Amino acid sequence: MKLKNIFSKGVGLTALSALTLFASCDSKLDIDPEQSIGSDVALSTPKGLQTALIGAYERLQGGQLYGTNINLLSELLAASGQELQWSGTFLGYRQVFSKNMVADNSEATRTWIRAYDAINVANNVIANVGVVEDEAERDRILGEALFIRGIVYFDLVRFYAQPWSAGNVDSNLGVPLVLEPTTSITDEANVSRATVGAVYAQVIDDLTRAKTLLPESNGTRADTYAASAFLARVYLSQADPNNDADEDYDKAGAEADRVISSGEFSLIENYENVFNNSSDNQEYVFAIQQNTQSNAGSSNDGLATFYANLNGIGRGDVDIIPGFVANTYSATDERTEIYYVDEDGILRNGKYTDPFANIPVIRLAEMYLIRAEAAFRNGNVIQALADINKIRSRADLTPLLAVTLNDILLERKRELAFEGNALHEAKRLQRTVGALPYNSPKLVLPIPQRERDVNPNLEQNPGY
Repeated sequence: MKLKNIFSKGVGLTALSALTLFASCDSKLDIDPEQSIGSDVALSTPKGLQTALIGAYERLQGGQLYGTNINLLSELLAASGQELQWSGTFLGYRQVFSKNMVADNSEATRTWIRAYDAINVANNVIANVGVVEDEAERDRILGEALFIRGIVYFDLVRFYAQPWSAGNVDSNLGVPLVLEPTTSITDEANVSRATVGAVYAQVIDDLTRAKTLLPESNGTRADTYAASAFLARVYLSQADPNNDADEDYDKAGAEADRVISSGEFSLIENYENVFNNSSDNQEYVFAIQQNTQSNAGSSNDGLATFYANLNGIGRGDVDIIPGFVANTYSATDERTEIYYVDEDGILRNGKYTDPFANIPVIRLAEMYLIRAEAAFRNGNVIQALADINKIRSRADLTPLLAVTLNDILLERKRELAFEGNALHEAKRLQRTVGALPYNSPKLVLPIPQRERDVNPNLEQNPGY
């Protein structure tokens, strides 16, 4: 499905988040009623609800979320000088890379705003799904809205709060939980931050419900296996790296196994062919659809803009450190072929060279890696070895005869490099980032100052 930016043309629901609505100085909020269709009209028919749901997917596409920042902010924050160098001119990204962000960092701000915009659209769909009479169609629409809300909250809490393992999840502050549509501005809209534990619980609830409601196949939209894949990530994020008996490893492995065992997905034979595709392939469990009307059309946004410098494509803002490839991969690893040297002699990440290609968010390979780690920690070394050799075989590497946890984590690093996992991997495994501990305030995005200016109940993160 090719998504259109229907909201920018005044078609469908005008939905803004509880927190961004306060910014009345924003010109986007100065919309006369006749320029848009009110929510009472837009959501009163199944067609209107479908239009709103497409709008929720459209929110995910942009550079603020999965089109760029969910990937790039993770990689820049986790960079210690051994993996990549930010050489671009955008101040917001430079602050992220240098771990020297300010409270009004532009990238932290626009990601927050877009995330709550997406959540509010999803909330409107959830609240009005009863207008759909057909049960199967109603379940699918509700499942998709819950899926969108769940994954956005998951990534919000991972960026704007301390990780699960850092302190008490019942007292550490997460992000505000807004679960009802925002239709007017009242004091009640000044939402406080929920705890990390409460946000994770909501994410799991949303994704679990989505898993039961969504069909096994749903075109390019979220299906039941996409919900399981994200649940696998969530449970892995909660698992204690110092306790192999943590039941969250069992849960992560079970969700990953559900995706693998479905038979709906398979690994692409050639690693390079996994990326830069204008349509989804059999390895994509969930991908962001791109076209000329979406994020890809922007000359100053999109993953290809920042990672690529090839034949007039990209700005070449992210330089890959040659030592990263040399120290991470063996000489015969076919995954090294995804990297290329541009005309300036700088090493580049070739996973994003086509600005109009779909962006894989979760691939089947990650499910094998999660199942392998969960199996190993639970003592099922045979399963762990088989899964790791499945990944190694695609990379044309010699199968291992025995496997260790370090082998599994190294394969994760090789396979998923520069796909937006770096920060979250460091935090869940409690690893340092350069000289910074995994729970350093410098590795957490600031609550945007503009949001705190209009909502006195939003407490700022330490260090800002």
